[in-house]
This record gives sequence, C-alpha cells and structure tokens, in this order.
Amino acid sequence: MVPKTIHASITASRVMEACVRYEVTLDNPGFCLACGEEADGIEPDLSDAVCDACGCHCLFGASEILIMEAYHNDDGLEQKGSST
Repeated sequence: MVPKTIHASITASRVMEACVRYEVTLDNPGFCLACGEEADGIEPDLSDAVCDACGCHCLFGASEILIMEAYHNDDGLEQKGSST
C-alpha cells in the first residue's frame, strides 16, 4: 500500500536512475516508500512487498514507482499520480 507520506529521499531523479540501472546493468532496484530504503533483487513491477528495513508493506519496484508517480519532484514537492 502506498503510504500517506512518501519518504523525502524518494525523488524523481533517484527513481529514474534506478530504472536506468535496471535497463543497463544486472541491478533490480526497488524502494520502500515509507522509510526510503533501497532494496536489490526487486522485480520492476513489484508492489506492496514487506520492507526488510522497517517491516512496512511499502516496497515497490523502481518502474512501478515511476508509473504510479509516487515520488518527490526534484524541487522537493511530493508527486502522487492518479493511480495511487
């Protein structure tokens, strides 16, 4: 589930960089929207998985976060798409 407040470290540039890493390397990054922790070995379309760092069901694949627009713009404003 998408938390009401997305961690401030989840920015558009961080999510885009993770998506690029997925495409050009063997990395499979994802992020916990609650605590901001990055996880590896995450399928791009993963949603609502349990975060090992905080225990919240807020772990998403980087591509899924990008599609949902569930991140902070690089100017610090929170962006939440219509699909959240």
